[in-house]
Amino acid sequence: MAKKVAIQSKPKRTTAVKKSASKKTVEVSLPPKGRYINPLTDYGFKRIFGNSLLLKDFLNCILELTDKIVRLHYVNVEQKGRTKNERNSFYDLHCTTSKGDYIIIEMQNLPQPYFKDRVVYYATQQIQKQAKKGKWDFRLKAVYSVNLLNFKISDDDNEDEYHHYVELTYRKTKKVFYKKLAFIFVELSEFNKTEDELKTNYDWWLYILKHLPELK
Repeated sequence: MAKKVAIQSKPKRTTAVKKSASKKTVEVSLPPKGRYINPLTDYGFKRIFGNSLLLKDFLNCILELTDKIVRLHYVNVEQKGRTKNERNSFYDLHCTTSKGDYIIIEMQNLPQPYFKDRVVYYATQQIQKQAKKGKWDFRLKAVYSVNLLNFKISDDDNEDEYHHYVELTYRKTKKVFYKKLAFIFVELSEFNKTEDELKTNYDWWLYILKHLPELK
């Protein structure tokens, strides 16, 4: 379990600014200076999850796999198009597990048109690249698309729902049709637990990702 970290609100900084015309001193409030990096920025996100131990712990929390991830291997975030006319793709983070499964991790702060289309396109790229020339039995490795969002993407009216695990299912029975393709959406904007309400390692991860710049 992660160690509890006390959070305290910081006082606003003030600075004296002299106005040359009136010679009066005016106090201007400045935003508090963060002690820690913001994980929701591109730099902060990659700085934290560029550590394989931290990323492995986070992914084991969020994916809840029967076989825990033992090792991770970072892969080039740029994926070349199959032809000269097909565009290249750039992921925030891209890695494979010791079993050969693919994991794409994206951080998105603002809503984007066709964002769902984008994550499906990224995931299916990793499916297509597994095809082998010659004799092949079409057996695929799993592909997981993990998306940390600072906005609401689902149409769920339940305010307590912030974790969405999407799989291919049968429409009538709701049973899973295919387990090796999954899309995970975490709406950090909807995660509102207080420090006293944190119970699991996953709770602590989301709390720290959302509040790290405020922690003292």
